[in-house]
Amino acid sequence: MKTNLKIRTYISGNVGWSKISYKSAFLWIKGYFYNTDPKRILIALFEKQNNLPEIKKILNTLDGHYGLIYQNKGIAIISVDKISSIPIYYLHDKAEKIFYVYSNSLNSSKKTKLKRINSLSALDFSMSGYTIGSETLFSEVKLLEPGKFIYQKNSKLKIESFFLYEPWNIIIDEKPKLKIELKEIILRNISNLIDSVNNRPIVIPLSAGIDSRLIASVIKFLGYKNVYCFSYGSKDNSESKVSKSVAKKLNFKWLFVEHTIANQKDFFMSSLVADYEQYADNFSSVPYHQDLFSVNYLKKKKLIPANSIIVNGNSGDFISGNHLPNTFLEKMYDKKTGSEKLENVLNAYVEKHYSLWQNLKSKKTINEIKKRLIDSLETVDYVCDHPENLHGIYEFLEFRDRQCKYVVNGQRIYEFLGYDWRLPLWNNDFIDFFENIPLRFKLNQNLYKETILDNDWGGVWKQIPINKIPVRPYWINLLRNALKPLFFFSKKKWYAFDQRYFLYWYHSKRFYAFKSYKDIMKEKRGFRNPVSFFAEKYLNHLGLNYSGKRIDQS
Repeated sequence: MKTNLKIRTYISGNVGWSKISYKSAFLWIKGYFYNTDPKRILIALFEKQNNLPEIKKILNTLDGHYGLIYQNKGIAIISVDKISSIPIYYLHDKAEKIFYVYSNSLNSSKKTKLKRINSLSALDFSMSGYTIGSETLFSEVKLLEPGKFIYQKNSKLKIESFFLYEPWNIIIDEKPKLKIELKEIILRNISNLIDSVNNRPIVIPLSAGIDSRLIASVIKFLGYKNVYCFSYGSKDNSESKVSKSVAKKLNFKWLFVEHTIANQKDFFMSSLVADYEQYADNFSSVPYHQDLFSVNYLKKKKLIPANSIIVNGNSGDFISGNHLPNTFLEKMYDKKTGSEKLENVLNAYVEKHYSLWQNLKSKKTINEIKKRLIDSLETVDYVCDHPENLHGIYEFLEFRDRQCKYVVNGQRIYEFLGYDWRLPLWNNDFIDFFENIPLRFKLNQNLYKETILDNDWGGVWKQIPINKIPVRPYWINLLRNALKPLFFFSKKKWYAFDQRYFLYWYHSKRFYAFKSYKDIMKEKRGFRNPVSFFAEKYLNHLGLNYSGKRIDQS
């Protein structure tokens, strides 16, 4: 039967997509795999293309990070991985019976005339820096969510899930057993990473925290030596000192990229940043900037090999529990009804993640956002009926929206600059393990930290501090300490004062240089961090103000 619905795909030829064929079928694919290769995936899909449950099994067992588009006559399978690491967008033109599929928004903006701003998503974006669910800032365009795929057979088209992150489905087990299991998972994941790079150089953005140090230390433990580590920020910042100590202990080459207010100001005004922002634009989140200056510097100075594979620690801190607020410790949750528990969880989530501008946080706005979050949960069989799974909804929402749209999209930096990448802390068994462990083992990352400290891989865990980052330079800290007592009765006012007058000078990454100090001092809208200004810049580019309203109507 000939299909009446045409699928048109626009795959950019310079961002890693490749095409392979088998009999009458072909597969566009981008990414990497630990347990198979693209040809086998194509053959498996060809053999099971009429069997939806089998297609789900195939996609669910792929270990790696990818985007794929399979087509064979009247059948199409279009899928992202479990974290949507390679974004795919779609637009269904029902009038012309055409289903457009895009590999990035650079192509989308050229192929379609997008004029209908999604005003509700614009408000969500202004408050958080990203949209909710499959929504984008354009009414016509949708984002394929993590663990989902589009299945077309003849004239019928549907969106299916092969994976759903469900941290409310906990498995109660003893901590000693879980620590042994986590140790095995960590070693297996890093071993798979090493096998996948084929002796190419591994480059690690090494911080003072846990996740990047874990990757570096286990790589050392497993005997791989072709490793470069780098850190960045203001001169002599304490995080970089810790990073240098870790790299020295592991006997890995360490590089430092200095951030100054002057070089960051110039950089954020450069054409390279503009080109990157267009390349990384996914219509659903602020472009991620964090490593861009540093990796570009290392590339220009030829300090890392051209065939390097960049491996960062995303997102071990989130998945192991570091983003969970301590409010989940409160016993009052045990006695409330399901709807009251949900309300408490949403209040905590919105307070944390929808705070880019304090002056936009009206009761009406917060209620509107919570309603859209609840609406987005309608297709999810969530539960919050046990003290050990109250965190589930909170984590699910952050996973789907902030992590997979904003943080994971930081990988665009590396491919924009011509490098391959890996995300070992987002591999299948890492996700599966932390998805199901009880709340008490996630709070303050206690299971994760204990497992790492017990094993002390590379000997860099017990003697070198973790995330101990004092304020520098000292004169700023002296001045801050002198003025802080004046705000003894209001931490909120002190935070706002510190943000406007001091943080510009002691923020080690110098990202506030995107704005002038004069503008920061005059700022009264209650910004949260540099992302507030990046979100405003993005919205301005679409003709919207910082609150998501059209500039000509505000």
